[in-house]
Amino acid sequence: MNISHSFLKPRLVGKRFDNHTIPLEILRDFAVLEEMIIETAKWKYLENNTERQRVPRGFANGVSLRLKSIESGSAIPEFTYEIDQESMFPEITDYLEEAKVAVVSAISVAESDGDITQYMPSNLLAYFDRFGRSLLDDEVIEFSIPNDDEVKARLNKITRKKLLLASKVSEVTDEITLRGVIPEADQEKMKFEVRLIDGSKIIAPITVEYMKTILDAFQGYKQNLKVLLKGIGKFNRHEKLISIESVEHISVLDPLDVPARIDELRLLKGGWLDGKNGITLNKQDLDWFSEIFENYFTGDLPLPYVYPVPDGGLLLEWSIADHDISLEVSFSERIAQWHDYDLSSDEEDIKSIDLTSPNGWEMFMKQLKIYVDNDNE
Repeated sequence: MNISHSFLKPRLVGKRFDNHTIPLEILRDFAVLEEMIIETAKWKYLENNTERQRVPRGFANGVSLRLKSIESGSAIPEFTYEIDQESMFPEITDYLEEAKVAVVSAISVAESDGDITQYMPSNLLAYFDRFGRSLLDDEVIEFSIPNDDEVKARLNKITRKKLLLASKVSEVTDEITLRGVIPEADQEKMKFEVRLIDGSKIIAPITVEYMKTILDAFQGYKQNLKVLLKGIGKFNRHEKLISIESVEHISVLDPLDVPARIDELRLLKGGWLDGKNGITLNKQDLDWFSEIFENYFTGDLPLPYVYPVPDGGLLLEWSIADHDISLEVSFSERIAQWHDYDLSSDEEDIKSIDLTSPNGWEMFMKQLKIYVDNDNE
């Protein structure tokens, strides 16, 4: 017979959780949390029983953390622990609760820059290499502090980094998205090399499901055929990417892929235009536009050519049927100047577009689609 008890109800905050749903990759993180809780419970037992060198045989037998439901309020998964009553260690529930307190307290003190290792030893903190790895920049997992529901322990990319630094691990892993070309592929060693747009090279494993894509990109190397790679990267403590641990997705990019072009523009130095004019483009501005373009621009429309402008903005250009179209992006105001020149009538249409508004993007994409449809008739 199993016993079941409510154990954790963290709150997930971020755009991906607004519809009270949780991506499967986040649930993968919670599978790591189960492992961390059990190992922390073992540590707590040994801390309370200093005369012992090992936990009793079968200490965590029959213990499993299970997702019971997802409540509203962003997304609040309720986890219960279930224990096989016939094989359970008598005090296991107490040690599971102590482990939960230790983990949540470590997250809380990381946010306030306190001494993390007073709650968990460095070897157990290494579990944060895999727990929290799937979080995006704007996402947080909030845990209630035991006996104080008003205070929350917040795990995000920043607190995860602090926890990992306290773990004293020499290398950490994180999710990566890279764009580059494939100059080398070794089918015998099942490895390939990705050369990023800044010229650096990283080795990655070849997986059977992506072998054809990798070899196609390798064959297209001299034609500068770029790929988009998503996976798990390994970093040193100085946040330098040193290898790719696993490839979770790889695809060939359109030659006009905008984020790839923006990666090229990141390399421009001051004076790029003529040695004097042309300022360096701001990294945060480029990150913002790359993300917002990917979020709003639909895949059924032609991609633009992208150029830098001397004052630090961007110029996007399309040529569709009899229309020369440009969109000049001003980062300081987060707006763009739309210019549509009709070659057949010599007429111009100029308007300002708010790039922070979905309506602004919808307006000019609707116009692009009209020209594309007319050109296909």
